[in-house]
Order: sequence, then structure tokens, then C-alpha cells
Amino acid sequence: MKNTYTNTFTKLMPQIMLAAAITVATLSSHASAQDVFRRNVEINFAFTAGNTNLPAGKYTIEPLNRDSSKHLMVIRNNQTNEQAVVPVIATNKMRVMDSAALSFNRYGNQSFLAQINMGDNKFAVLRTKAERDTEKAFVAQAKAADHTSEVRD
Repeated sequence: MKNTYTNTFTKLMPQIMLAAAITVATLSSHASAQDVFRRNVEINFAFTAGNTNLPAGKYTIEPLNRDSSKHLMVIRNNQTNEQAVVPVIATNKMRVMDSAALSFNRYGNQSFLAQINMGDNKFAVLRTKAERDTEKAFVAQAKAADHTSEVRD
């Protein structure tokens, strides 16, 4: 019995991060000094931010409180006013694309907000239990589908 889980998982990692490579269209090409901490983007697929499922649409992303030492970002749908508040960690290291406004982790057909790029300010979104569970299930499913057997004469 030949287990190709390791090779397949290595091949799947780029697919898992596929959504992270999606560069979301920036709606506003120039920002005033007041909007340095605000990003307007269009997301063409449903996704999860924190524990909130959000539909595709136009979004505004900004800090919950610019004066606070706590890093919380608000992701607000401009059409429906649905919103999510997510905890973030400031980082200078973006895993995928420095030019992407947002990056996502993708497991099958589920996308989770992973990173927010506000120009000079980059933030990693803290992963939730739901995302970790989804990732484990995705890996288990890939592992189960990846078992192969060889029979030779």
C-alpha cells in the first residue's frame, strides 16, 4: 500500500492558499490623509471573517478604534451593512502577496479572511476554532482520498 498523503498535501498547499493569492480590486485609487486606515475592496465570493459568514460584495475595512492599543478590524458590507469584527496582529510579513488588499485561506469551497494589507500596515487575522476545524476536516478528507494501493504480478 502506497501512501501519497505527504506529496498530495504538499501539492494542495498552494491550492489551499489559492484564495490568498486573489488580489481584491481596490475601489478607491487615492486616499485622503483621513482614509489612511480605511480600505475599500470588492470581494467576489462568500467568505468567513472571524466567526461571521459574509456574502460577496463591496466592503470597507478599518480599525474598530484607531486610538486603541487593541487591534480589532471591522469588515463592513457596504450594501447590506453586515459586518464582522476580527482580532488582528500587526506584522510586516505577508505570506502571499504584498500587493493584495486581502488574503484568504481556502479549504475546499470555504474561504477565511487571513490577512489585511493597509499599505505600510499589514495585519494577520487570528484564526478561529471554526477555521482550524475546517482545515483539519479538509486535510483528513484529502488524506482519505489519497490512499492508493498497487497490486503487481
